[in-house]
Parts: sequence; C-alpha cells; structure tokens
Amino acid sequence: MTQSPINQNIKKIKLLDKYLVNPIGLYTGLAIKKYFNNSIVNRYNIELSSSLQSGRYSAYAHNTLLSSFKNIITKHNLGKSNHVLIHPLLDGEMVSYLENLGALISTQDIDKSTLNLTTSFLKLNIIKHKTLKKPIDHIILICHSGLSDEIIEQMQLANSMDIKTIILFPTGVITPQNYEVLTRLRLGSVIFNMGGDFLARHLREVDIAGEFRPRPWFLAIYIETRASSVLEYHLKDSQNIYYNLLDKYLVLLRKKEGAVNLTATFTGIMDAMFSNEPKDLRKVVNRKKVDYNQVKLELESLYRDSLELAIPDAVFDLESMFVDDKAVESYKDYMVTVQEEAVKWHGYFSKVLRLRPVNSLEIPIFYKSKYYSKYFVYSTDFGYYQKSLAGRDNIQYGMELSPVVIAENLPNVQFVASYILMIELGDAAKG
Repeated sequence: MTQSPINQNIKKIKLLDKYLVNPIGLYTGLAIKKYFNNSIVNRYNIELSSSLQSGRYSAYAHNTLLSSFKNIITKHNLGKSNHVLIHPLLDGEMVSYLENLGALISTQDIDKSTLNLTTSFLKLNIIKHKTLKKPIDHIILICHSGLSDEIIEQMQLANSMDIKTIILFPTGVITPQNYEVLTRLRLGSVIFNMGGDFLARHLREVDIAGEFRPRPWFLAIYIETRASSVLEYHLKDSQNIYYNLLDKYLVLLRKKEGAVNLTATFTGIMDAMFSNEPKDLRKVVNRKKVDYNQVKLELESLYRDSLELAIPDAVFDLESMFVDDKAVESYKDYMVTVQEEAVKWHGYFSKVLRLRPVNSLEIPIFYKSKYYSKYFVYSTDFGYYQKSLAGRDNIQYGMELSPVVIAENLPNVQFVASYILMIELGDAAKG
C-alpha cells in the first residue's frame, strides 16, 4: 500500500540524515542489489542463474551508457593482454575506449533481420582465433532491436568455452525475453537501460517543477571473479557531487515539511552548548537564514554535474519507499502497447512498399511472437520518409561505424549502416 507523502518525506529526511552523517556508505552497492532483487527479480518472477542466486555479483548504476560501459570494462580489467570480439554496431566512443586500453579488437558480420551476430559464424570465429593462438577472451554483444534469443544462445556458447560476455541493452524498453539473460548469466556482465531515472521525480517534489527532466539510467550486473567488488570508476567524483546534491535536497525537503534545518545550524548549536555565555538554543536554531533560491540553483547545477557519475545507494533507498502494487500488470500492459506499436509500423511500411519504387524499401522478417524495442526497415530514400514522417524525433536514419569496423568491409554491416531506418518504441520514443 502506498504511503502518504508526509510520511514518505519524514522517512526520506531520516534516510538522508543517515547517509550524510556517514558518506562512506554512499557506495556499498547493497541498496542497488536490494532494488535489483525486489523491483526486478521478485516482481517479475525471474529465475536467476546460479551465479546470481549465490550473490556472487556486483551491481552498479550510471546515467549514461558510456559511463556504465567504462566502469564494466574496468571491472573486467581489459587491456593489452585481451582479445575482444565486438558487435560491429558498438558505439564509436566505446570502440575508441577499448583501443586506447590496447586491447586486440576483432568483429564479424550480422544478421539483417535481427541486427545480431550469427551464432554459427561466431562459433567458427572463436575456433579460428584459438587455432591462430589469438584466442578471444571477451565478446561484447548488443541487443539493438529487442530480439535477444540469439544473444542468449551466444552467451551460452561463450560460457561453454570460458569466454566472458558483456551484453548491452541500450534502449529504454526491456522485453520479457531480454530479462531471460539473467537466467543464463554465468560469466561476464550485462547492462540494462532502465528508462527514466527516478531521482528526477524526487527532486521535482521540492518545488522545482520542470527543472529536472528524467534521464536514462543504466543498471550493470557483473559476475565477480575476484575478491574486490568496490566501484572503481569515478567513485571520488561521484561521492563529492552526490553528497552535496543530497545535502541540498535535504535542506529543501526540511523546508517543505517545516522541519528544522539541522545541517545549516549545527555549528551554531554546538557553539551555544559549549559557550560560557547562556544562550537560548531556539534563537540559535532560527538565527541562520537559508537562501532557498540559492540552494535550488546549486541543486540544479549539481544534478547536471552528476550526469556522468555513478548513482549512489541513497537514491535506491529513496526509491524503495515507493510501493507500486500494480507494477507487474502495468509492465504487461506496457509491453502489449509496445508490441502493438511495432505491428502498426510494420503495417504502415507494408502499405508503403506497394507505393514506392521497386527496391527502394526492404522490410525484414517480422516476428509477431517476439517483443521489439525498436522497429526497423531499410530504405534508399530517406528524404521521402523525412517529409512524410516529419515532426517525429524517434526515427534514426542510418548509423555511424567506427574506423575499426569500416576497415573490416562487412557487407551486411555496411548495408545496415547505410540504409537502416530505425524507430524507437514505447516511452523511449517520447523522450
């Protein structure tokens, strides 16, 4: 049952007090694990792999995929001694990051109907490099379309050959099929785009409506293979920024609840208690005036500065105070809506196919029984759709490839990059 806003805010104040008194507890990862178990695993009845069931994993959260990726790469300790096979549509910045670490990078072609690697070809590739004495030790997979059956097959193949996988789900729609990766994850890691962050909603509740827009947040799960399970990437910066951000939020939350601003007056109270001159503590408490407008401006600035940083435990403890009794049904209804949206787009392009010049539009196989996170077709005439679908900002025309991938001259990859028209589905499409 959902608690009243007043009770929630009082609990929030107590929670933030606890974290601000002991900031070293901001990044234990325990609250993220708790959120993962309660809000994802238990809520959607996911049967975890034995590695996850044993608790032998770490959980991290970031607001950008690149930051999450860098942290996971650090956890995998990738460098000059590693051979990484990447999905050819991996973002260029991520490829450059791997190059700068000195890792040997290879890739292969993809299936145009799913945008995934081909499993049989991947197996041959692994065997080939092992024969050449340059064995692949990491594989980076991306689920661009939501069609993840092949990805799960490839993860299992890699597991059987003691190769670690790093799997990225970059879109804000996670399908039931995508969550199945958690039932098989034995080596490596997975990163999910969990949609809009909930910190923005908490901050909007302290009278700064509209200033904080939800931004994506990414949950990373890493199977531990060493004793250390601390967060390496950006930890120091994250602590400094988020400590101040939560402190400003607490000041505004106290004001909203009419509570005494203990943080702002603590020094004055201590001076009064240990001074030889008697003072009225009530006057000391009210003595220091707080410029709340300035606090709001500082909070907005800190929120912007936190974009690239790791999200602390406190944010997940705040979110755990919300109980959504209808979350599972909402998710099911949402996925039905997303699939209906994909079906409508498929119907639209099927009609257009009969009206446009021959060979100007190619429609991949449409899997009615599977959930999509993005719908896509291939066209030689972007201009026509940019006019007929004008005003839509959820459509991507073409893709950029990294120089490493371009040099491989992969026919399907080049075709996809040149002609793909990809449409975001669900909430991700609304921005």
